[in-house]
Amino acid sequence: MNITFNKYKGFLSGGGGPDERVDLRKYLVQISNSQTGGRKKNTGKSSTAGPIEYRTDGFDLLAPAWSLQEGSSDSAAFHLLENGATDENAQRILCYGNYLRSLSFHPAENAESTSSKNDDNELSLHTTLYGKEVLKYRESSDNDAMDEDASATQSSEKSKTPAKNKKKRLTPDERKLLRQQAREMKKNARLAKSHEKKGLSADFDLDLAPSANCVGSRSKAKHLRFLIDECIKAVTKTDRSTKLNDTSKVSQIEDVTVYVTDLRNLQDDEWLSDSNISWVYAFLYTGYLLPLLSESLRNSKFYQYKEEKEEFVSPICLLLPTFTFLIANSPDPEDLLACNVLPSGISDAQIVFCPLNDNDDFGCSEGGSHWSLVVFFKLQPSDGPSKTAYIQKALVYDSMFEANASETERLVHNMAKILYSPKDPKSKLEWDIVHVRDSPQQTNGSDCGVYVAAITSFLVSQLVALMGSATAPTAVNDPSVDLSLKNLRFSAIDSRIWMLSTLLNFMKNPK
Repeated sequence: MNITFNKYKGFLSGGGGPDERVDLRKYLVQISNSQTGGRKKNTGKSSTAGPIEYRTDGFDLLAPAWSLQEGSSDSAAFHLLENGATDENAQRILCYGNYLRSLSFHPAENAESTSSKNDDNELSLHTTLYGKEVLKYRESSDNDAMDEDASATQSSEKSKTPAKNKKKRLTPDERKLLRQQAREMKKNARLAKSHEKKGLSADFDLDLAPSANCVGSRSKAKHLRFLIDECIKAVTKTDRSTKLNDTSKVSQIEDVTVYVTDLRNLQDDEWLSDSNISWVYAFLYTGYLLPLLSESLRNSKFYQYKEEKEEFVSPICLLLPTFTFLIANSPDPEDLLACNVLPSGISDAQIVFCPLNDNDDFGCSEGGSHWSLVVFFKLQPSDGPSKTAYIQKALVYDSMFEANASETERLVHNMAKILYSPKDPKSKLEWDIVHVRDSPQQTNGSDCGVYVAAITSFLVSQLVALMGSATAPTAVNDPSVDLSLKNLRFSAIDSRIWMLSTLLNFMKNPK
């Protein structure tokens, strides 16, 4: 699925040829050229290489995407003043965004602290290194990976082919059950260990168990533990008067708070919590999306007058996991809007990112066993304004393909009622669910939350770059961006390093 961007119309569906596509992958590390097809006979000729594969942690394209914006610089606030901007709120948003972006971790500048980014064998024991495809029936297709009809046809044809000498694969429900059991075992082990302690020591033990996966002194898992230790030291230096415990505050962005206990989740082979994902979302929105959108989209339809005051309504919404949970499990989702529980502007947004967990128990905050990402797109066709309806698709990025299928259907059913606008004749209640077949697949039982955060960052980078290309003075006509993740390998452990390093920078440089 390709989308384009127009400064006055917003995000549109379709358009943009191959030569006009905005692709940031040139900034990524190239891994290899994957071979097409199966094993071929030796004919004396070199085999044809397939498309280039790239390595990413999902966050490494944020800086290049921002650099494409017109007039962007570290002194963007001064740029605002040069152009006559006097809105104090706009200046505050942009200054705070620059501050957050300055704290982003840049692996290239810290290569000495981790493994060489070109050495794929040094960390071969890490199951979290790459999310290679584990579902063998998902063969790559030359057709558009986001085409729902093509995907359905391909699945139908494959279902007719009898299996030959293939091992029995676990169903999504069986895999989720194993994940749930593993999570319960880890939780019980932690509780048992905490009961043995009479109290927290002054030096606060975060239970950093040694990992058998460490390879040499530059292991990334070992570097993660070093970063957590540095975070604990930073918390201790900030507030020496209070005894450190699980509920000690580490960092806060707007209404999102990270506590000491959330640091444990950023270790290798641990589950991310709501707080971890919420912090990443808050960082992306206040540091990247809001400053860019609010300034680039001035004099557009995204500024509305409410109660005699100009208000910016973002076309992109990063919904926190808490709100996604409420919407997915609410018997009356419309009441959430009526009671002003949800973020303002969600109904007017064109793109809504929703981190979805399979937990359906309101009494248990950590009862789920799997995270996936659902992105809602409500776009106007680019081939003419006379179309009678929006193109409404819910794209599902699941690191355990279709594991959250039933939860996704429930979320889409409820979200449709929230995003539906009765006064807009183009709005409709029906949404197409598209399971993205090129989503990277996790190779362990704990990286689902990391993939949600990393994929969100990658897609945000693409959308930011698209807007920059569309609004630049030398912009091509109707540039487009591809929302598939084809030919990408996500490094989950590098994503954890980015999150921890950025969090540490945030703690060491309080504003």
